[in-house]
Amino acid sequence: MTPASQEALNILRQTDNMQWSILFGLGLVIYAYVAEIEKKNWDAILMGLLFSSVEFLWEVANALILHFTGYAPLWVTPARTSFLIFSGINIEIFLLFALAGVCLVKSLQAFEDEPDTKILGIRYVYFIPLCWGLFCVFTEALLNRAGLLIWTYKYWNFPHLWSVTINYMFPFFLCTWGHFKVSRPTKTRLLALFLVLDAASWAVFVQMLKWI
Repeated sequence: MTPASQEALNILRQTDNMQWSILFGLGLVIYAYVAEIEKKNWDAILMGLLFSSVEFLWEVANALILHFTGYAPLWVTPARTSFLIFSGINIEIFLLFALAGVCLVKSLQAFEDEPDTKILGIRYVYFIPLCWGLFCVFTEALLNRAGLLIWTYKYWNFPHLWSVTINYMFPFFLCTWGHFKVSRPTKTRLLALFLVLDAASWAVFVQMLKWI
């Protein structure tokens, strides 16, 4: 097992490092959602919740890679966090992901009155998810260089950032497609499904099997 993976397991869901900054981050997320509720912007709220609920499952899968390999997950966040939820995600990152879907939808809604809008010659429906995806890749690369987020495997590391890029591009483009093509009732049902899967994965892999 890599030192970073072992370090992550040592602090996994420990409360010794809890900081007041969690409340500040949580407050920002709550404010963002309440602001959209005030505007009755249900599409942004649903996409925000969908994005974070799917991200939860993705982090479960990453943690299971660590369990089954006994070596390392694809990415690990071993230190300097208030609370480590799984080996690859801490509370700070999760709160940020809780806003990702909201930010994406609001960015798209800014141009919906002019559907043919192009930015730098690219239609906004492609340009916006592209920018958000690249922003996330850039941020994760900086975190990696700072030693806050560790990559171990050859093809999930420098110089092979294509894998990390796909990891971010796919969900942003999928959410963009879903924003325009999937009805609100269907999104609501999907959210309910993913929340059930989140709860089930926690119950099985964390509480019962204690694998992650």
